[in-house]
Amino acid sequence: MGCHARISTPDALLGLPELSLGVIPGFGGTQRLPRLVGLQKAIEMMLLSKPIKAKEGYRNGLVDTIAPPEELLTVARRWALEIAEGRKAWRKTLDRTDRLSALYETRQKLYAFRKDAERTPNMRQNQLCLDAIEEGIVHGGYAGVLKESRIFKELVLSSTSKSLVHVFFALRATSKVPNLTGIGLRPRPIRKVAIIGGGLMGSGIATALILSDIHVVLKERDPAFRGLKTVEANLKGLVKKGPLTHEKMRKALSLLKGVLDYSEFKNVDMVIEAVIENAPLKQTIFNEVEKSCPPHCILATTTSTIDLNIVGKNTNSQDRIIGAHFFSPAHVMPLLEIVWSEKTSPQVILDLMNIGKMMKKAPIVVQNCTGFAVNRTFFPYHHASALVLHLGVDPYRIDRVIRKFGMPMGPNQLADLVGYGVVSAANVIYSSAFKGRTFESNLLEMMIQDGRNGRENGRGFYLYQRGSKPKPDPSLQVMIDESRRHANLIPSGKSISISDQEITEMIFFPAVNEACRVIDEGVVVRASDIDAASILGMGFPRHRGGLLFWADTLGSIYIFSKLKKWANAYGGLFAPSPYLEERAKKGLPLVLLCTLMFITSISCSLMFVTELPNCRVWGGQIAGFVQVNGREHDKVPSKHFNITHVMFFLTCLLALQAACPMEKNPCGLNCEELWKFCHCCEMIHLLFLQLQYSAAVEVSRPGPNIQINKAGTDGRTLTTNIPHKTEESQLFANATKIYRSHKLICNLLSKRIDVEQECRYENLFFFLMLYYFGIIGILFSGSVSIYCGCLKLLSAFIDVLVEIYNGWFIENIYMMSNDMFLSVTLYKRIGIQHSDFPSHETIDKTMNITEFTVPEFGTVEILLLLKDLLKKNSTAQIYMKKFDIMVWKEVLSFTYYVLIHVI
Repeated sequence: MGCHARISTPDALLGLPELSLGVIPGFGGTQRLPRLVGLQKAIEMMLLSKPIKAKEGYRNGLVDTIAPPEELLTVARRWALEIAEGRKAWRKTLDRTDRLSALYETRQKLYAFRKDAERTPNMRQNQLCLDAIEEGIVHGGYAGVLKESRIFKELVLSSTSKSLVHVFFALRATSKVPNLTGIGLRPRPIRKVAIIGGGLMGSGIATALILSDIHVVLKERDPAFRGLKTVEANLKGLVKKGPLTHEKMRKALSLLKGVLDYSEFKNVDMVIEAVIENAPLKQTIFNEVEKSCPPHCILATTTSTIDLNIVGKNTNSQDRIIGAHFFSPAHVMPLLEIVWSEKTSPQVILDLMNIGKMMKKAPIVVQNCTGFAVNRTFFPYHHASALVLHLGVDPYRIDRVIRKFGMPMGPNQLADLVGYGVVSAANVIYSSAFKGRTFESNLLEMMIQDGRNGRENGRGFYLYQRGSKPKPDPSLQVMIDESRRHANLIPSGKSISISDQEITEMIFFPAVNEACRVIDEGVVVRASDIDAASILGMGFPRHRGGLLFWADTLGSIYIFSKLKKWANAYGGLFAPSPYLEERAKKGLPLVLLCTLMFITSISCSLMFVTELPNCRVWGGQIAGFVQVNGREHDKVPSKHFNITHVMFFLTCLLALQAACPMEKNPCGLNCEELWKFCHCCEMIHLLFLQLQYSAAVEVSRPGPNIQINKAGTDGRTLTTNIPHKTEESQLFANATKIYRSHKLICNLLSKRIDVEQECRYENLFFFLMLYYFGIIGILFSGSVSIYCGCLKLLSAFIDVLVEIYNGWFIENIYMMSNDMFLSVTLYKRIGIQHSDFPSHETIDKTMNITEFTVPEFGTVEILLLLKDLLKKNSTAQIYMKKFDIMVWKEVLSFTYYVLIHVI
């Protein structure tokens, strides 16, 4: 938007998604967009964070012209020439006012948008974005840019931004499933789907499918085809709200067909059973469907509680049976829980993941168990709410507190919405499966006997009348008092005194506890899947980052102590899980918070760059040199703020990912300390004054020495050259020097952050060194001709740590690239001695690799190669005949150029 013109391809998507990440658009985005497309459209694009297509951008003025991809560069050059020669206008976006309305009209529009933003008070970035826009309109574009910069710096380190960025990456991670994605399987095309059951769930799924251009056969028992009418009503509702046109509705309905038998099932690619939760009925249906469908047809069930093995018990095709747990209403809720058993084919799982994406849903892959992941995690939430009610807390106060926390509705109102028949049936299943971990009361039974069924018949915890908000029912108090006497949690009869915070914790901590069991049992692929599912499936407030992310802001130690206290007072519902207890004892987080660190550091740096060099990057390979005004960039003057800081942040990111919450975490840092460590620039500055390693392993010839630069105590740079075939004693000595240097920094950091156990930082720093030497060159190199002779040094460094910790043992290092975890076994035994180093003859036989280039840097293929090399040689001596130092220098030059503009 800072350019004089913008040329786009037809398929390009244009937008400003920053508000969805808890910050506001930078680089003058809040000022330039209104001047290009007008205030109304600009604010809509920013607040909704939804991209627009190139054609719409052209109509609104964001794009000057649209060109085919093959002609894009030619058209752009022609425009540049015409602008330079004065045949087209030379326009500076910040100086434009032609798309801005009069000040009075502008303030009216801003006032209306502010009223809308007040509905989400926890999303401060919305109001602050409007502040920046108003500043620019009232006082000029450049004043607006300055305010935008101040607001951005304030928001980028806020808890909301950290939470929303975590959610962003948690949702991205759901599409990566180990041993499933990335192993060569491709999803099969799904052109036609049959749905059995035209109720609320079946008709909702049918609506979502036909909106995704998939043919649907809806089988019902009722000749009146009420399910078809429900689908049509769903579509009309979407038309009324705006996201759907009449034309698209007619097209969608043309893809839908209602049937009463299995005659249309002979050519379907998938069948989705969506009948009531009745195991014998589902078994009968699958037995019939198996005979009517082609052998490749996927057999999916929407059950939310019944074991998949029970559902498919009477079939011969259990490899095709899978759980497709949609959340109601299925055409609105964005989550799809994909449930697999040990018999389910990986191809079937991948196919269902692809269908979920076609339906614009986030697929969470979970293992088969009672309640699966989402319902199982949140059943204690409802039981804890009932327990708090029986402690004397008013049910309507409970709902108010939970809504204030950020949930769309309280647990009692949610029970009204779901219906007491469903709630009662689920309670029976959970009480049977998780004996001793539930809360039993007779309140629900009394309400059913009183003829209450929630919203369905207008009477539940609330009274419901058409066209009015739910109202509390005073007559319910009699039943509540009776149920409290029966439960006998407060023998004195007096209600306990409890704060809103305690209510929130007593209701949500059991859900956190159950989530820990779900992780421990391997039901979910990764802990962040719980966060994604809690937001998309249960309405957990997005600005809190998800259930486990929020829990980590409080700390595992705090949660464990509270649950233990309540378990002693009120029973097994609060009994801490072994996983939570282990994390609390070690002070470890439940889900690691690390993706934001590198992003925020780079974002803050780039905010102050006034001009970027002209470099071209294609598919991760740097094409051409970094140039300024057509000439190669000169050497950058020596400064403390340099490439090492960017690399430090990236190294922190990788190192902290090593402490994956699904495995043991050697770092031993809790959430709060991690953020302090990774966001304090002053400490990082101090770190590199004391220990300033070179930004890269410079290679001058094939089979080179490793050059390591570190700062001496007098500030001068000391250089250590470590040859490939040096004596092991020299190698060991160098590793010891490195350890002693970093130990000094650990002591300094411990004093600065008041951390008692300095070994926490020693452990963390071990990971930093490991990634610094072994991985950074790979991740930063565009053409990945890998040089890894430094891994010989790492093997010695690991031995140093083994000696120092007297048997402290690291079996696996977990590396992450492109959201994929990879386990690289470096050592499998404790107490490796100096004499165990390989001989020169062994080193000479180390694998030689001349060059390895992939289309994108940091891809799984690189790590797979590294894994293969490490497996073949336990001490990981790897060296290359060629290292593309020119590419490396290009990367350094560009990054130096960016960082010398920092403040």
